[in-house]
Amino acid sequence: FANATQTILPLRRLCLTRTVYAATNEKTSKVSLSRFEPDKYIDYEKQASTLEVVKKRLNQPLTLSEKILYSHADDPKNQEFKR
Repeated sequence: FANATQTILPLRRLCLTRTVYAATNEKTSKVSLSRFEPDKYIDYEKQASTLEVVKKRLNQPLTLSEKILYSHADDPKNQEFKR
């Protein structure tokens, strides 16, 4: 059992490292909207900044659903949000 643990832990560390690298790789940060619009991409930076504005305004923890909905808000500074 000890030998199996010694073998598995480095492999697990390697997989986690690859996952983190893949998540931060520049090529993976651009995802096309669809196969019919391969030249149009989702602007994740805009969504993240919109979500930060909403978080500061509401000053409460958000659920995953709220994060998804609020990150797509058109006017996060002036728009009214009902929870």
